[in-house]
This record gives sequence, C-alpha cells and structure tokens, in this order.
Amino acid sequence: MIGTLYKIERRPVDDGVVRLVLSGEFDLAADKDLGEQLLAVLERDHPAEVCVDLDNVTFIDSTAVHALCRGYQAASSTGTRWYVLNAHGLVRDVLRVTGVWETLSRQGNAANA
Repeated sequence: MIGTLYKIERRPVDDGVVRLVLSGEFDLAADKDLGEQLLAVLERDHPAEVCVDLDNVTFIDSTAVHALCRGYQAASSTGTRWYVLNAHGLVRDVLRVTGVWETLSRQGNAANA
C-alpha cells in the first residue's frame, strides 16, 4: 500500500486565528480525515478565524470541495470567519468550476463581510 498522499497541519497564527496548511492530493481517500480535521479545529479551538492554506495542494476533487464547504457552513453558523488561501492552478480551477471560489476565497469573504 502506498503511503498517505496528503498532509494536514494545524498552525495557530495569532490569538483567535488558526491556519490549516494542506499539502498533496485530496480526493475520496482523504475525505473522512479532511472533514474531521476541518470541523475539529472549530470545536477544539473556537477560533475567530480559520484560514485553509491550499498552496501545496496538487489535486482536489468534489469530495474535498464538499468538505471545505461543510467547514465553511459550520464556521458561519458560529460566527467564525473561514476562507481558503493560495489556491492556484487546477485547485483554483476546480473551486471556480464548482461555483464555490467566491464564497470560500478570502476576496469573496471580504466582499461579503
């Protein structure tokens, strides 16, 4: 069996701000872990803001997009600001094609604030 093709790191940035740094490929194999970790940061840390850094993500599919949307919805229900950052290439294209880029991106969040 090949090892895990993704990594999720939690990095507290400042008071009330948590950065989740994602690296690698996020598909069906990562769905459960990604979803659990995205929601756990809200439950454990109660942050004012969550930044999901996608700079090192090389692949994302609809299951990962759905996990990001679930995280966004959970954060919104508690008043937590939630956004993705540094999406580029295929990852940004997938977020745009699925129609969630404006909602999940920092620019979209700023416009909706």
